[in-house]
Amino acid sequence: MTVEEQTDEIRQSTMPRSFGPDDLEPFPNSETGAKAKGEFEIVLGPKQLSIALFLLLAQMGLVAGIAYTVGRSSGTVQPKRAVTAAVFDVTTPAVPVVSEPVPVAREMAAVPAPKHELTPPPGLYLQVGSLDVSGASASVAALTAKGFPARLAPGSSDNTFRVLVGPVPDGKTSAITDSLGDLGYLSFPKRY
Repeated sequence: MTVEEQTDEIRQSTMPRSFGPDDLEPFPNSETGAKAKGEFEIVLGPKQLSIALFLLLAQMGLVAGIAYTVGRSSGTVQPKRAVTAAVFDVTTPAVPVVSEPVPVAREMAAVPAPKHELTPPPGLYLQVGSLDVSGASASVAALTAKGFPARLAPGSSDNTFRVLVGPVPDGKTSAITDSLGDLGYLSFPKRY
């Protein structure tokens, strides 16, 4: 045997052999016990099974990541509920207000009085908001138009004003709170 023949023989013995459909053993037929042509048995070892499970897990992760990205980019954000004129289309408050409404001058909406002059007289009030000057003035005007005795009061900072309804008569707090709620205002009691 020559060196070339020996080299070819070593190559053939060490090279992995490729398998085809003809090299697989067919399953035995369940009825006859004979091996049927065209049926194959695939055996997965621990390494192949681990690789298959990893690939399946990677695909699931990829699909979940794409779904998250698409959902996040196309998600709708709920806009904040803006108080518009449609909120004030209620005809009258459910409970009649005992005190007379306080008139709001148009000049007050443009330039409010200094904060120390806005302190309300002592009593129980319902606070319906703490807004900037334009929002607070518009709320006072709308509430006054609906028959509520609304007024401005100093807020927690220089550019905020509290919107108050009152003074509230004794025993009428929950009824007036419900009436304000029907108009879309959440209120809480505040004593001055």
